[in-house]
Amino acid sequence: MPFSAFSARLRGSHQHPYSAAQNTVPKIGYLTPNAQGVPLEQGFHQGLRELGYSEGSSIIIEWRRAKDREDLAAPLAFELVQRQVDLIVTVGTSAARAALDATATIPIVFLSGAPVSSGLTTSIARPDRNATGISLLTSELFAKRLEYLHWLAPRLDALPTSWSPPTPYLPRRSKRCRRVRICLACS
Repeated sequence: MPFSAFSARLRGSHQHPYSAAQNTVPKIGYLTPNAQGVPLEQGFHQGLRELGYSEGSSIIIEWRRAKDREDLAAPLAFELVQRQVDLIVTVGTSAARAALDATATIPIVFLSGAPVSSGLTTSIARPDRNATGISLLTSELFAKRLEYLHWLAPRLDALPTSWSPPTPYLPRRSKRCRRVRICLACS
C-alpha cells in the first residue's frame, strides 16, 4: 500500500484505492529494539491520540520488541508482514533494515541514525523504496553539536565518544568531527 493510500485510510478518505477496506480498523506494526516502552513510544501514542485515534478501537498497533537483541529484528519484522499490517514503524537501523528485507510493499516509517549511509534509502527527501523516515543522528548535526559545545565550554580540549554497537556511519562522523575540531581550534 503506498504512503498516500495509507494516509488517506487514516484520514477516512473515501477516495483511496482501498475503499472496500474502509470499514476496517487500520493496523500499524511497531518494531523496536527496546525491551520496554520508552518515551519515544509514549510520544507515538500521544501523537495518535492528538489525531483522534485510540489504540484498540480506532487503530490497532502490533507491538514487537527485539528486547535489545538485533538477531530478533528479522523474525519480528516477518511476523508483522504475516499479520498484514498496513504500515510498519521502526526504531533504529537494524529494525528498519529487517522490515525492508521482510517486505517491498508495506510502507515503512523509520527513525534511524543515518538512513542514507546505512543503505536504508538513497535520499531522505525522495525515498526510492517503500520506506521513509527521520534521521536524528546525522553527521551534520553531530558536527553542529560540537560547535555548540565549544561555544558553551571553549576551553574543553577533549571529548571522548563511544558508540555501541558500532554503526556503519561512524567513520564519516569521525572524519567530520576531526574537521570541526580543527576549525574550532583555529577560532
